[in-house]
Amino acid sequence: MDLVAIAQSVFAEKTEAAVAQIIRAGWGGDVPTLHAILARRGQRFINPNVQRFVKSYLEMPQRIASEVVVDHPVVTFKSSLSATEKLALKTALEGLIPWRKGPYEVGGVMIDSEWRSDLKWDRIKSNPQWFHNRRVLDIGCNSGYYMMRAMAYSPRLVVGIDPSDLFFFQFHSLLNWMPNAPLAYLPIGLEHLHGFDHWFDTVLCMGILYHQRSPMEALRHIRTLLRPKGTVLLETLIIDGEGDYAITPKKTYAKMANVYYLPTLECLKTWIHRAGYKRIDVLDVGVTTPNEQRKTNWVNTESLADFLQPGNSALTVEGYPAPCRAVVACS
Repeated sequence: MDLVAIAQSVFAEKTEAAVAQIIRAGWGGDVPTLHAILARRGQRFINPNVQRFVKSYLEMPQRIASEVVVDHPVVTFKSSLSATEKLALKTALEGLIPWRKGPYEVGGVMIDSEWRSDLKWDRIKSNPQWFHNRRVLDIGCNSGYYMMRAMAYSPRLVVGIDPSDLFFFQFHSLLNWMPNAPLAYLPIGLEHLHGFDHWFDTVLCMGILYHQRSPMEALRHIRTLLRPKGTVLLETLIIDGEGDYAITPKKTYAKMANVYYLPTLECLKTWIHRAGYKRIDVLDVGVTTPNEQRKTNWVNTESLADFLQPGNSALTVEGYPAPCRAVVACS
């Protein structure tokens, strides 16, 4: 079995379907350029991890859920499976570890993800009009948890972007259970998303900004994607403090090497204003707790407890303030 060829075939099939769905939702952008970007991305779909992921993907029992529950903390795909099928499903889903975002229940198999993403969702779901009959973009969509929760409000279309090979297969392993869902996944990063000027009504940017080398430029790019009166729902790391300043970790922050800036809340507001947004509503500010991020049987890496100083959870292992996150709505 040529797993590389199969993986590239799955990639081509799924991305072609996603582009077609976006076009049906009214997108009239540069289709050839998007296809070219995806083709270049597909050329990298050959590494050993991809081969492992596609093997797990192929071994999953193929079912369409009898019911999909998206208005509950655990996104649930209901189906009657035999004991043998359920064991095969669990084994295949375990082949896609680590599951960062969730939780999910698939055919009776509970995926207790590292993050309790339902707690984050609770902080942004206060206004159904952000989602109802809207075109929504989820930047860094991971396995698609927020995309699926948005379905409870009958969006016109939810587009998720994320360049991760693992998340591509996690998302499509779940989407196979509800093939007619208004969801489209593009396995690219924000920097490759072009041709969508003023097309989205709502943009989710959850846990992404601190990974950007130029956060203000990222905010400007995101603003170009918004339709008039559109809204960005932004969640990002901040530090406690007065005034307009940000710190840059010397090497790592909470063992993450790709964290570039940690602003105060006031500094974050300044970035947002200077990026061209007119209104900022702070929805929530809070310290990340082990109730929200923790190691489970579905995560084979370290988690929050490993990122903090032993005996002093107020500091990271590097000596920086422990993770605190702000959630804001910008328009």
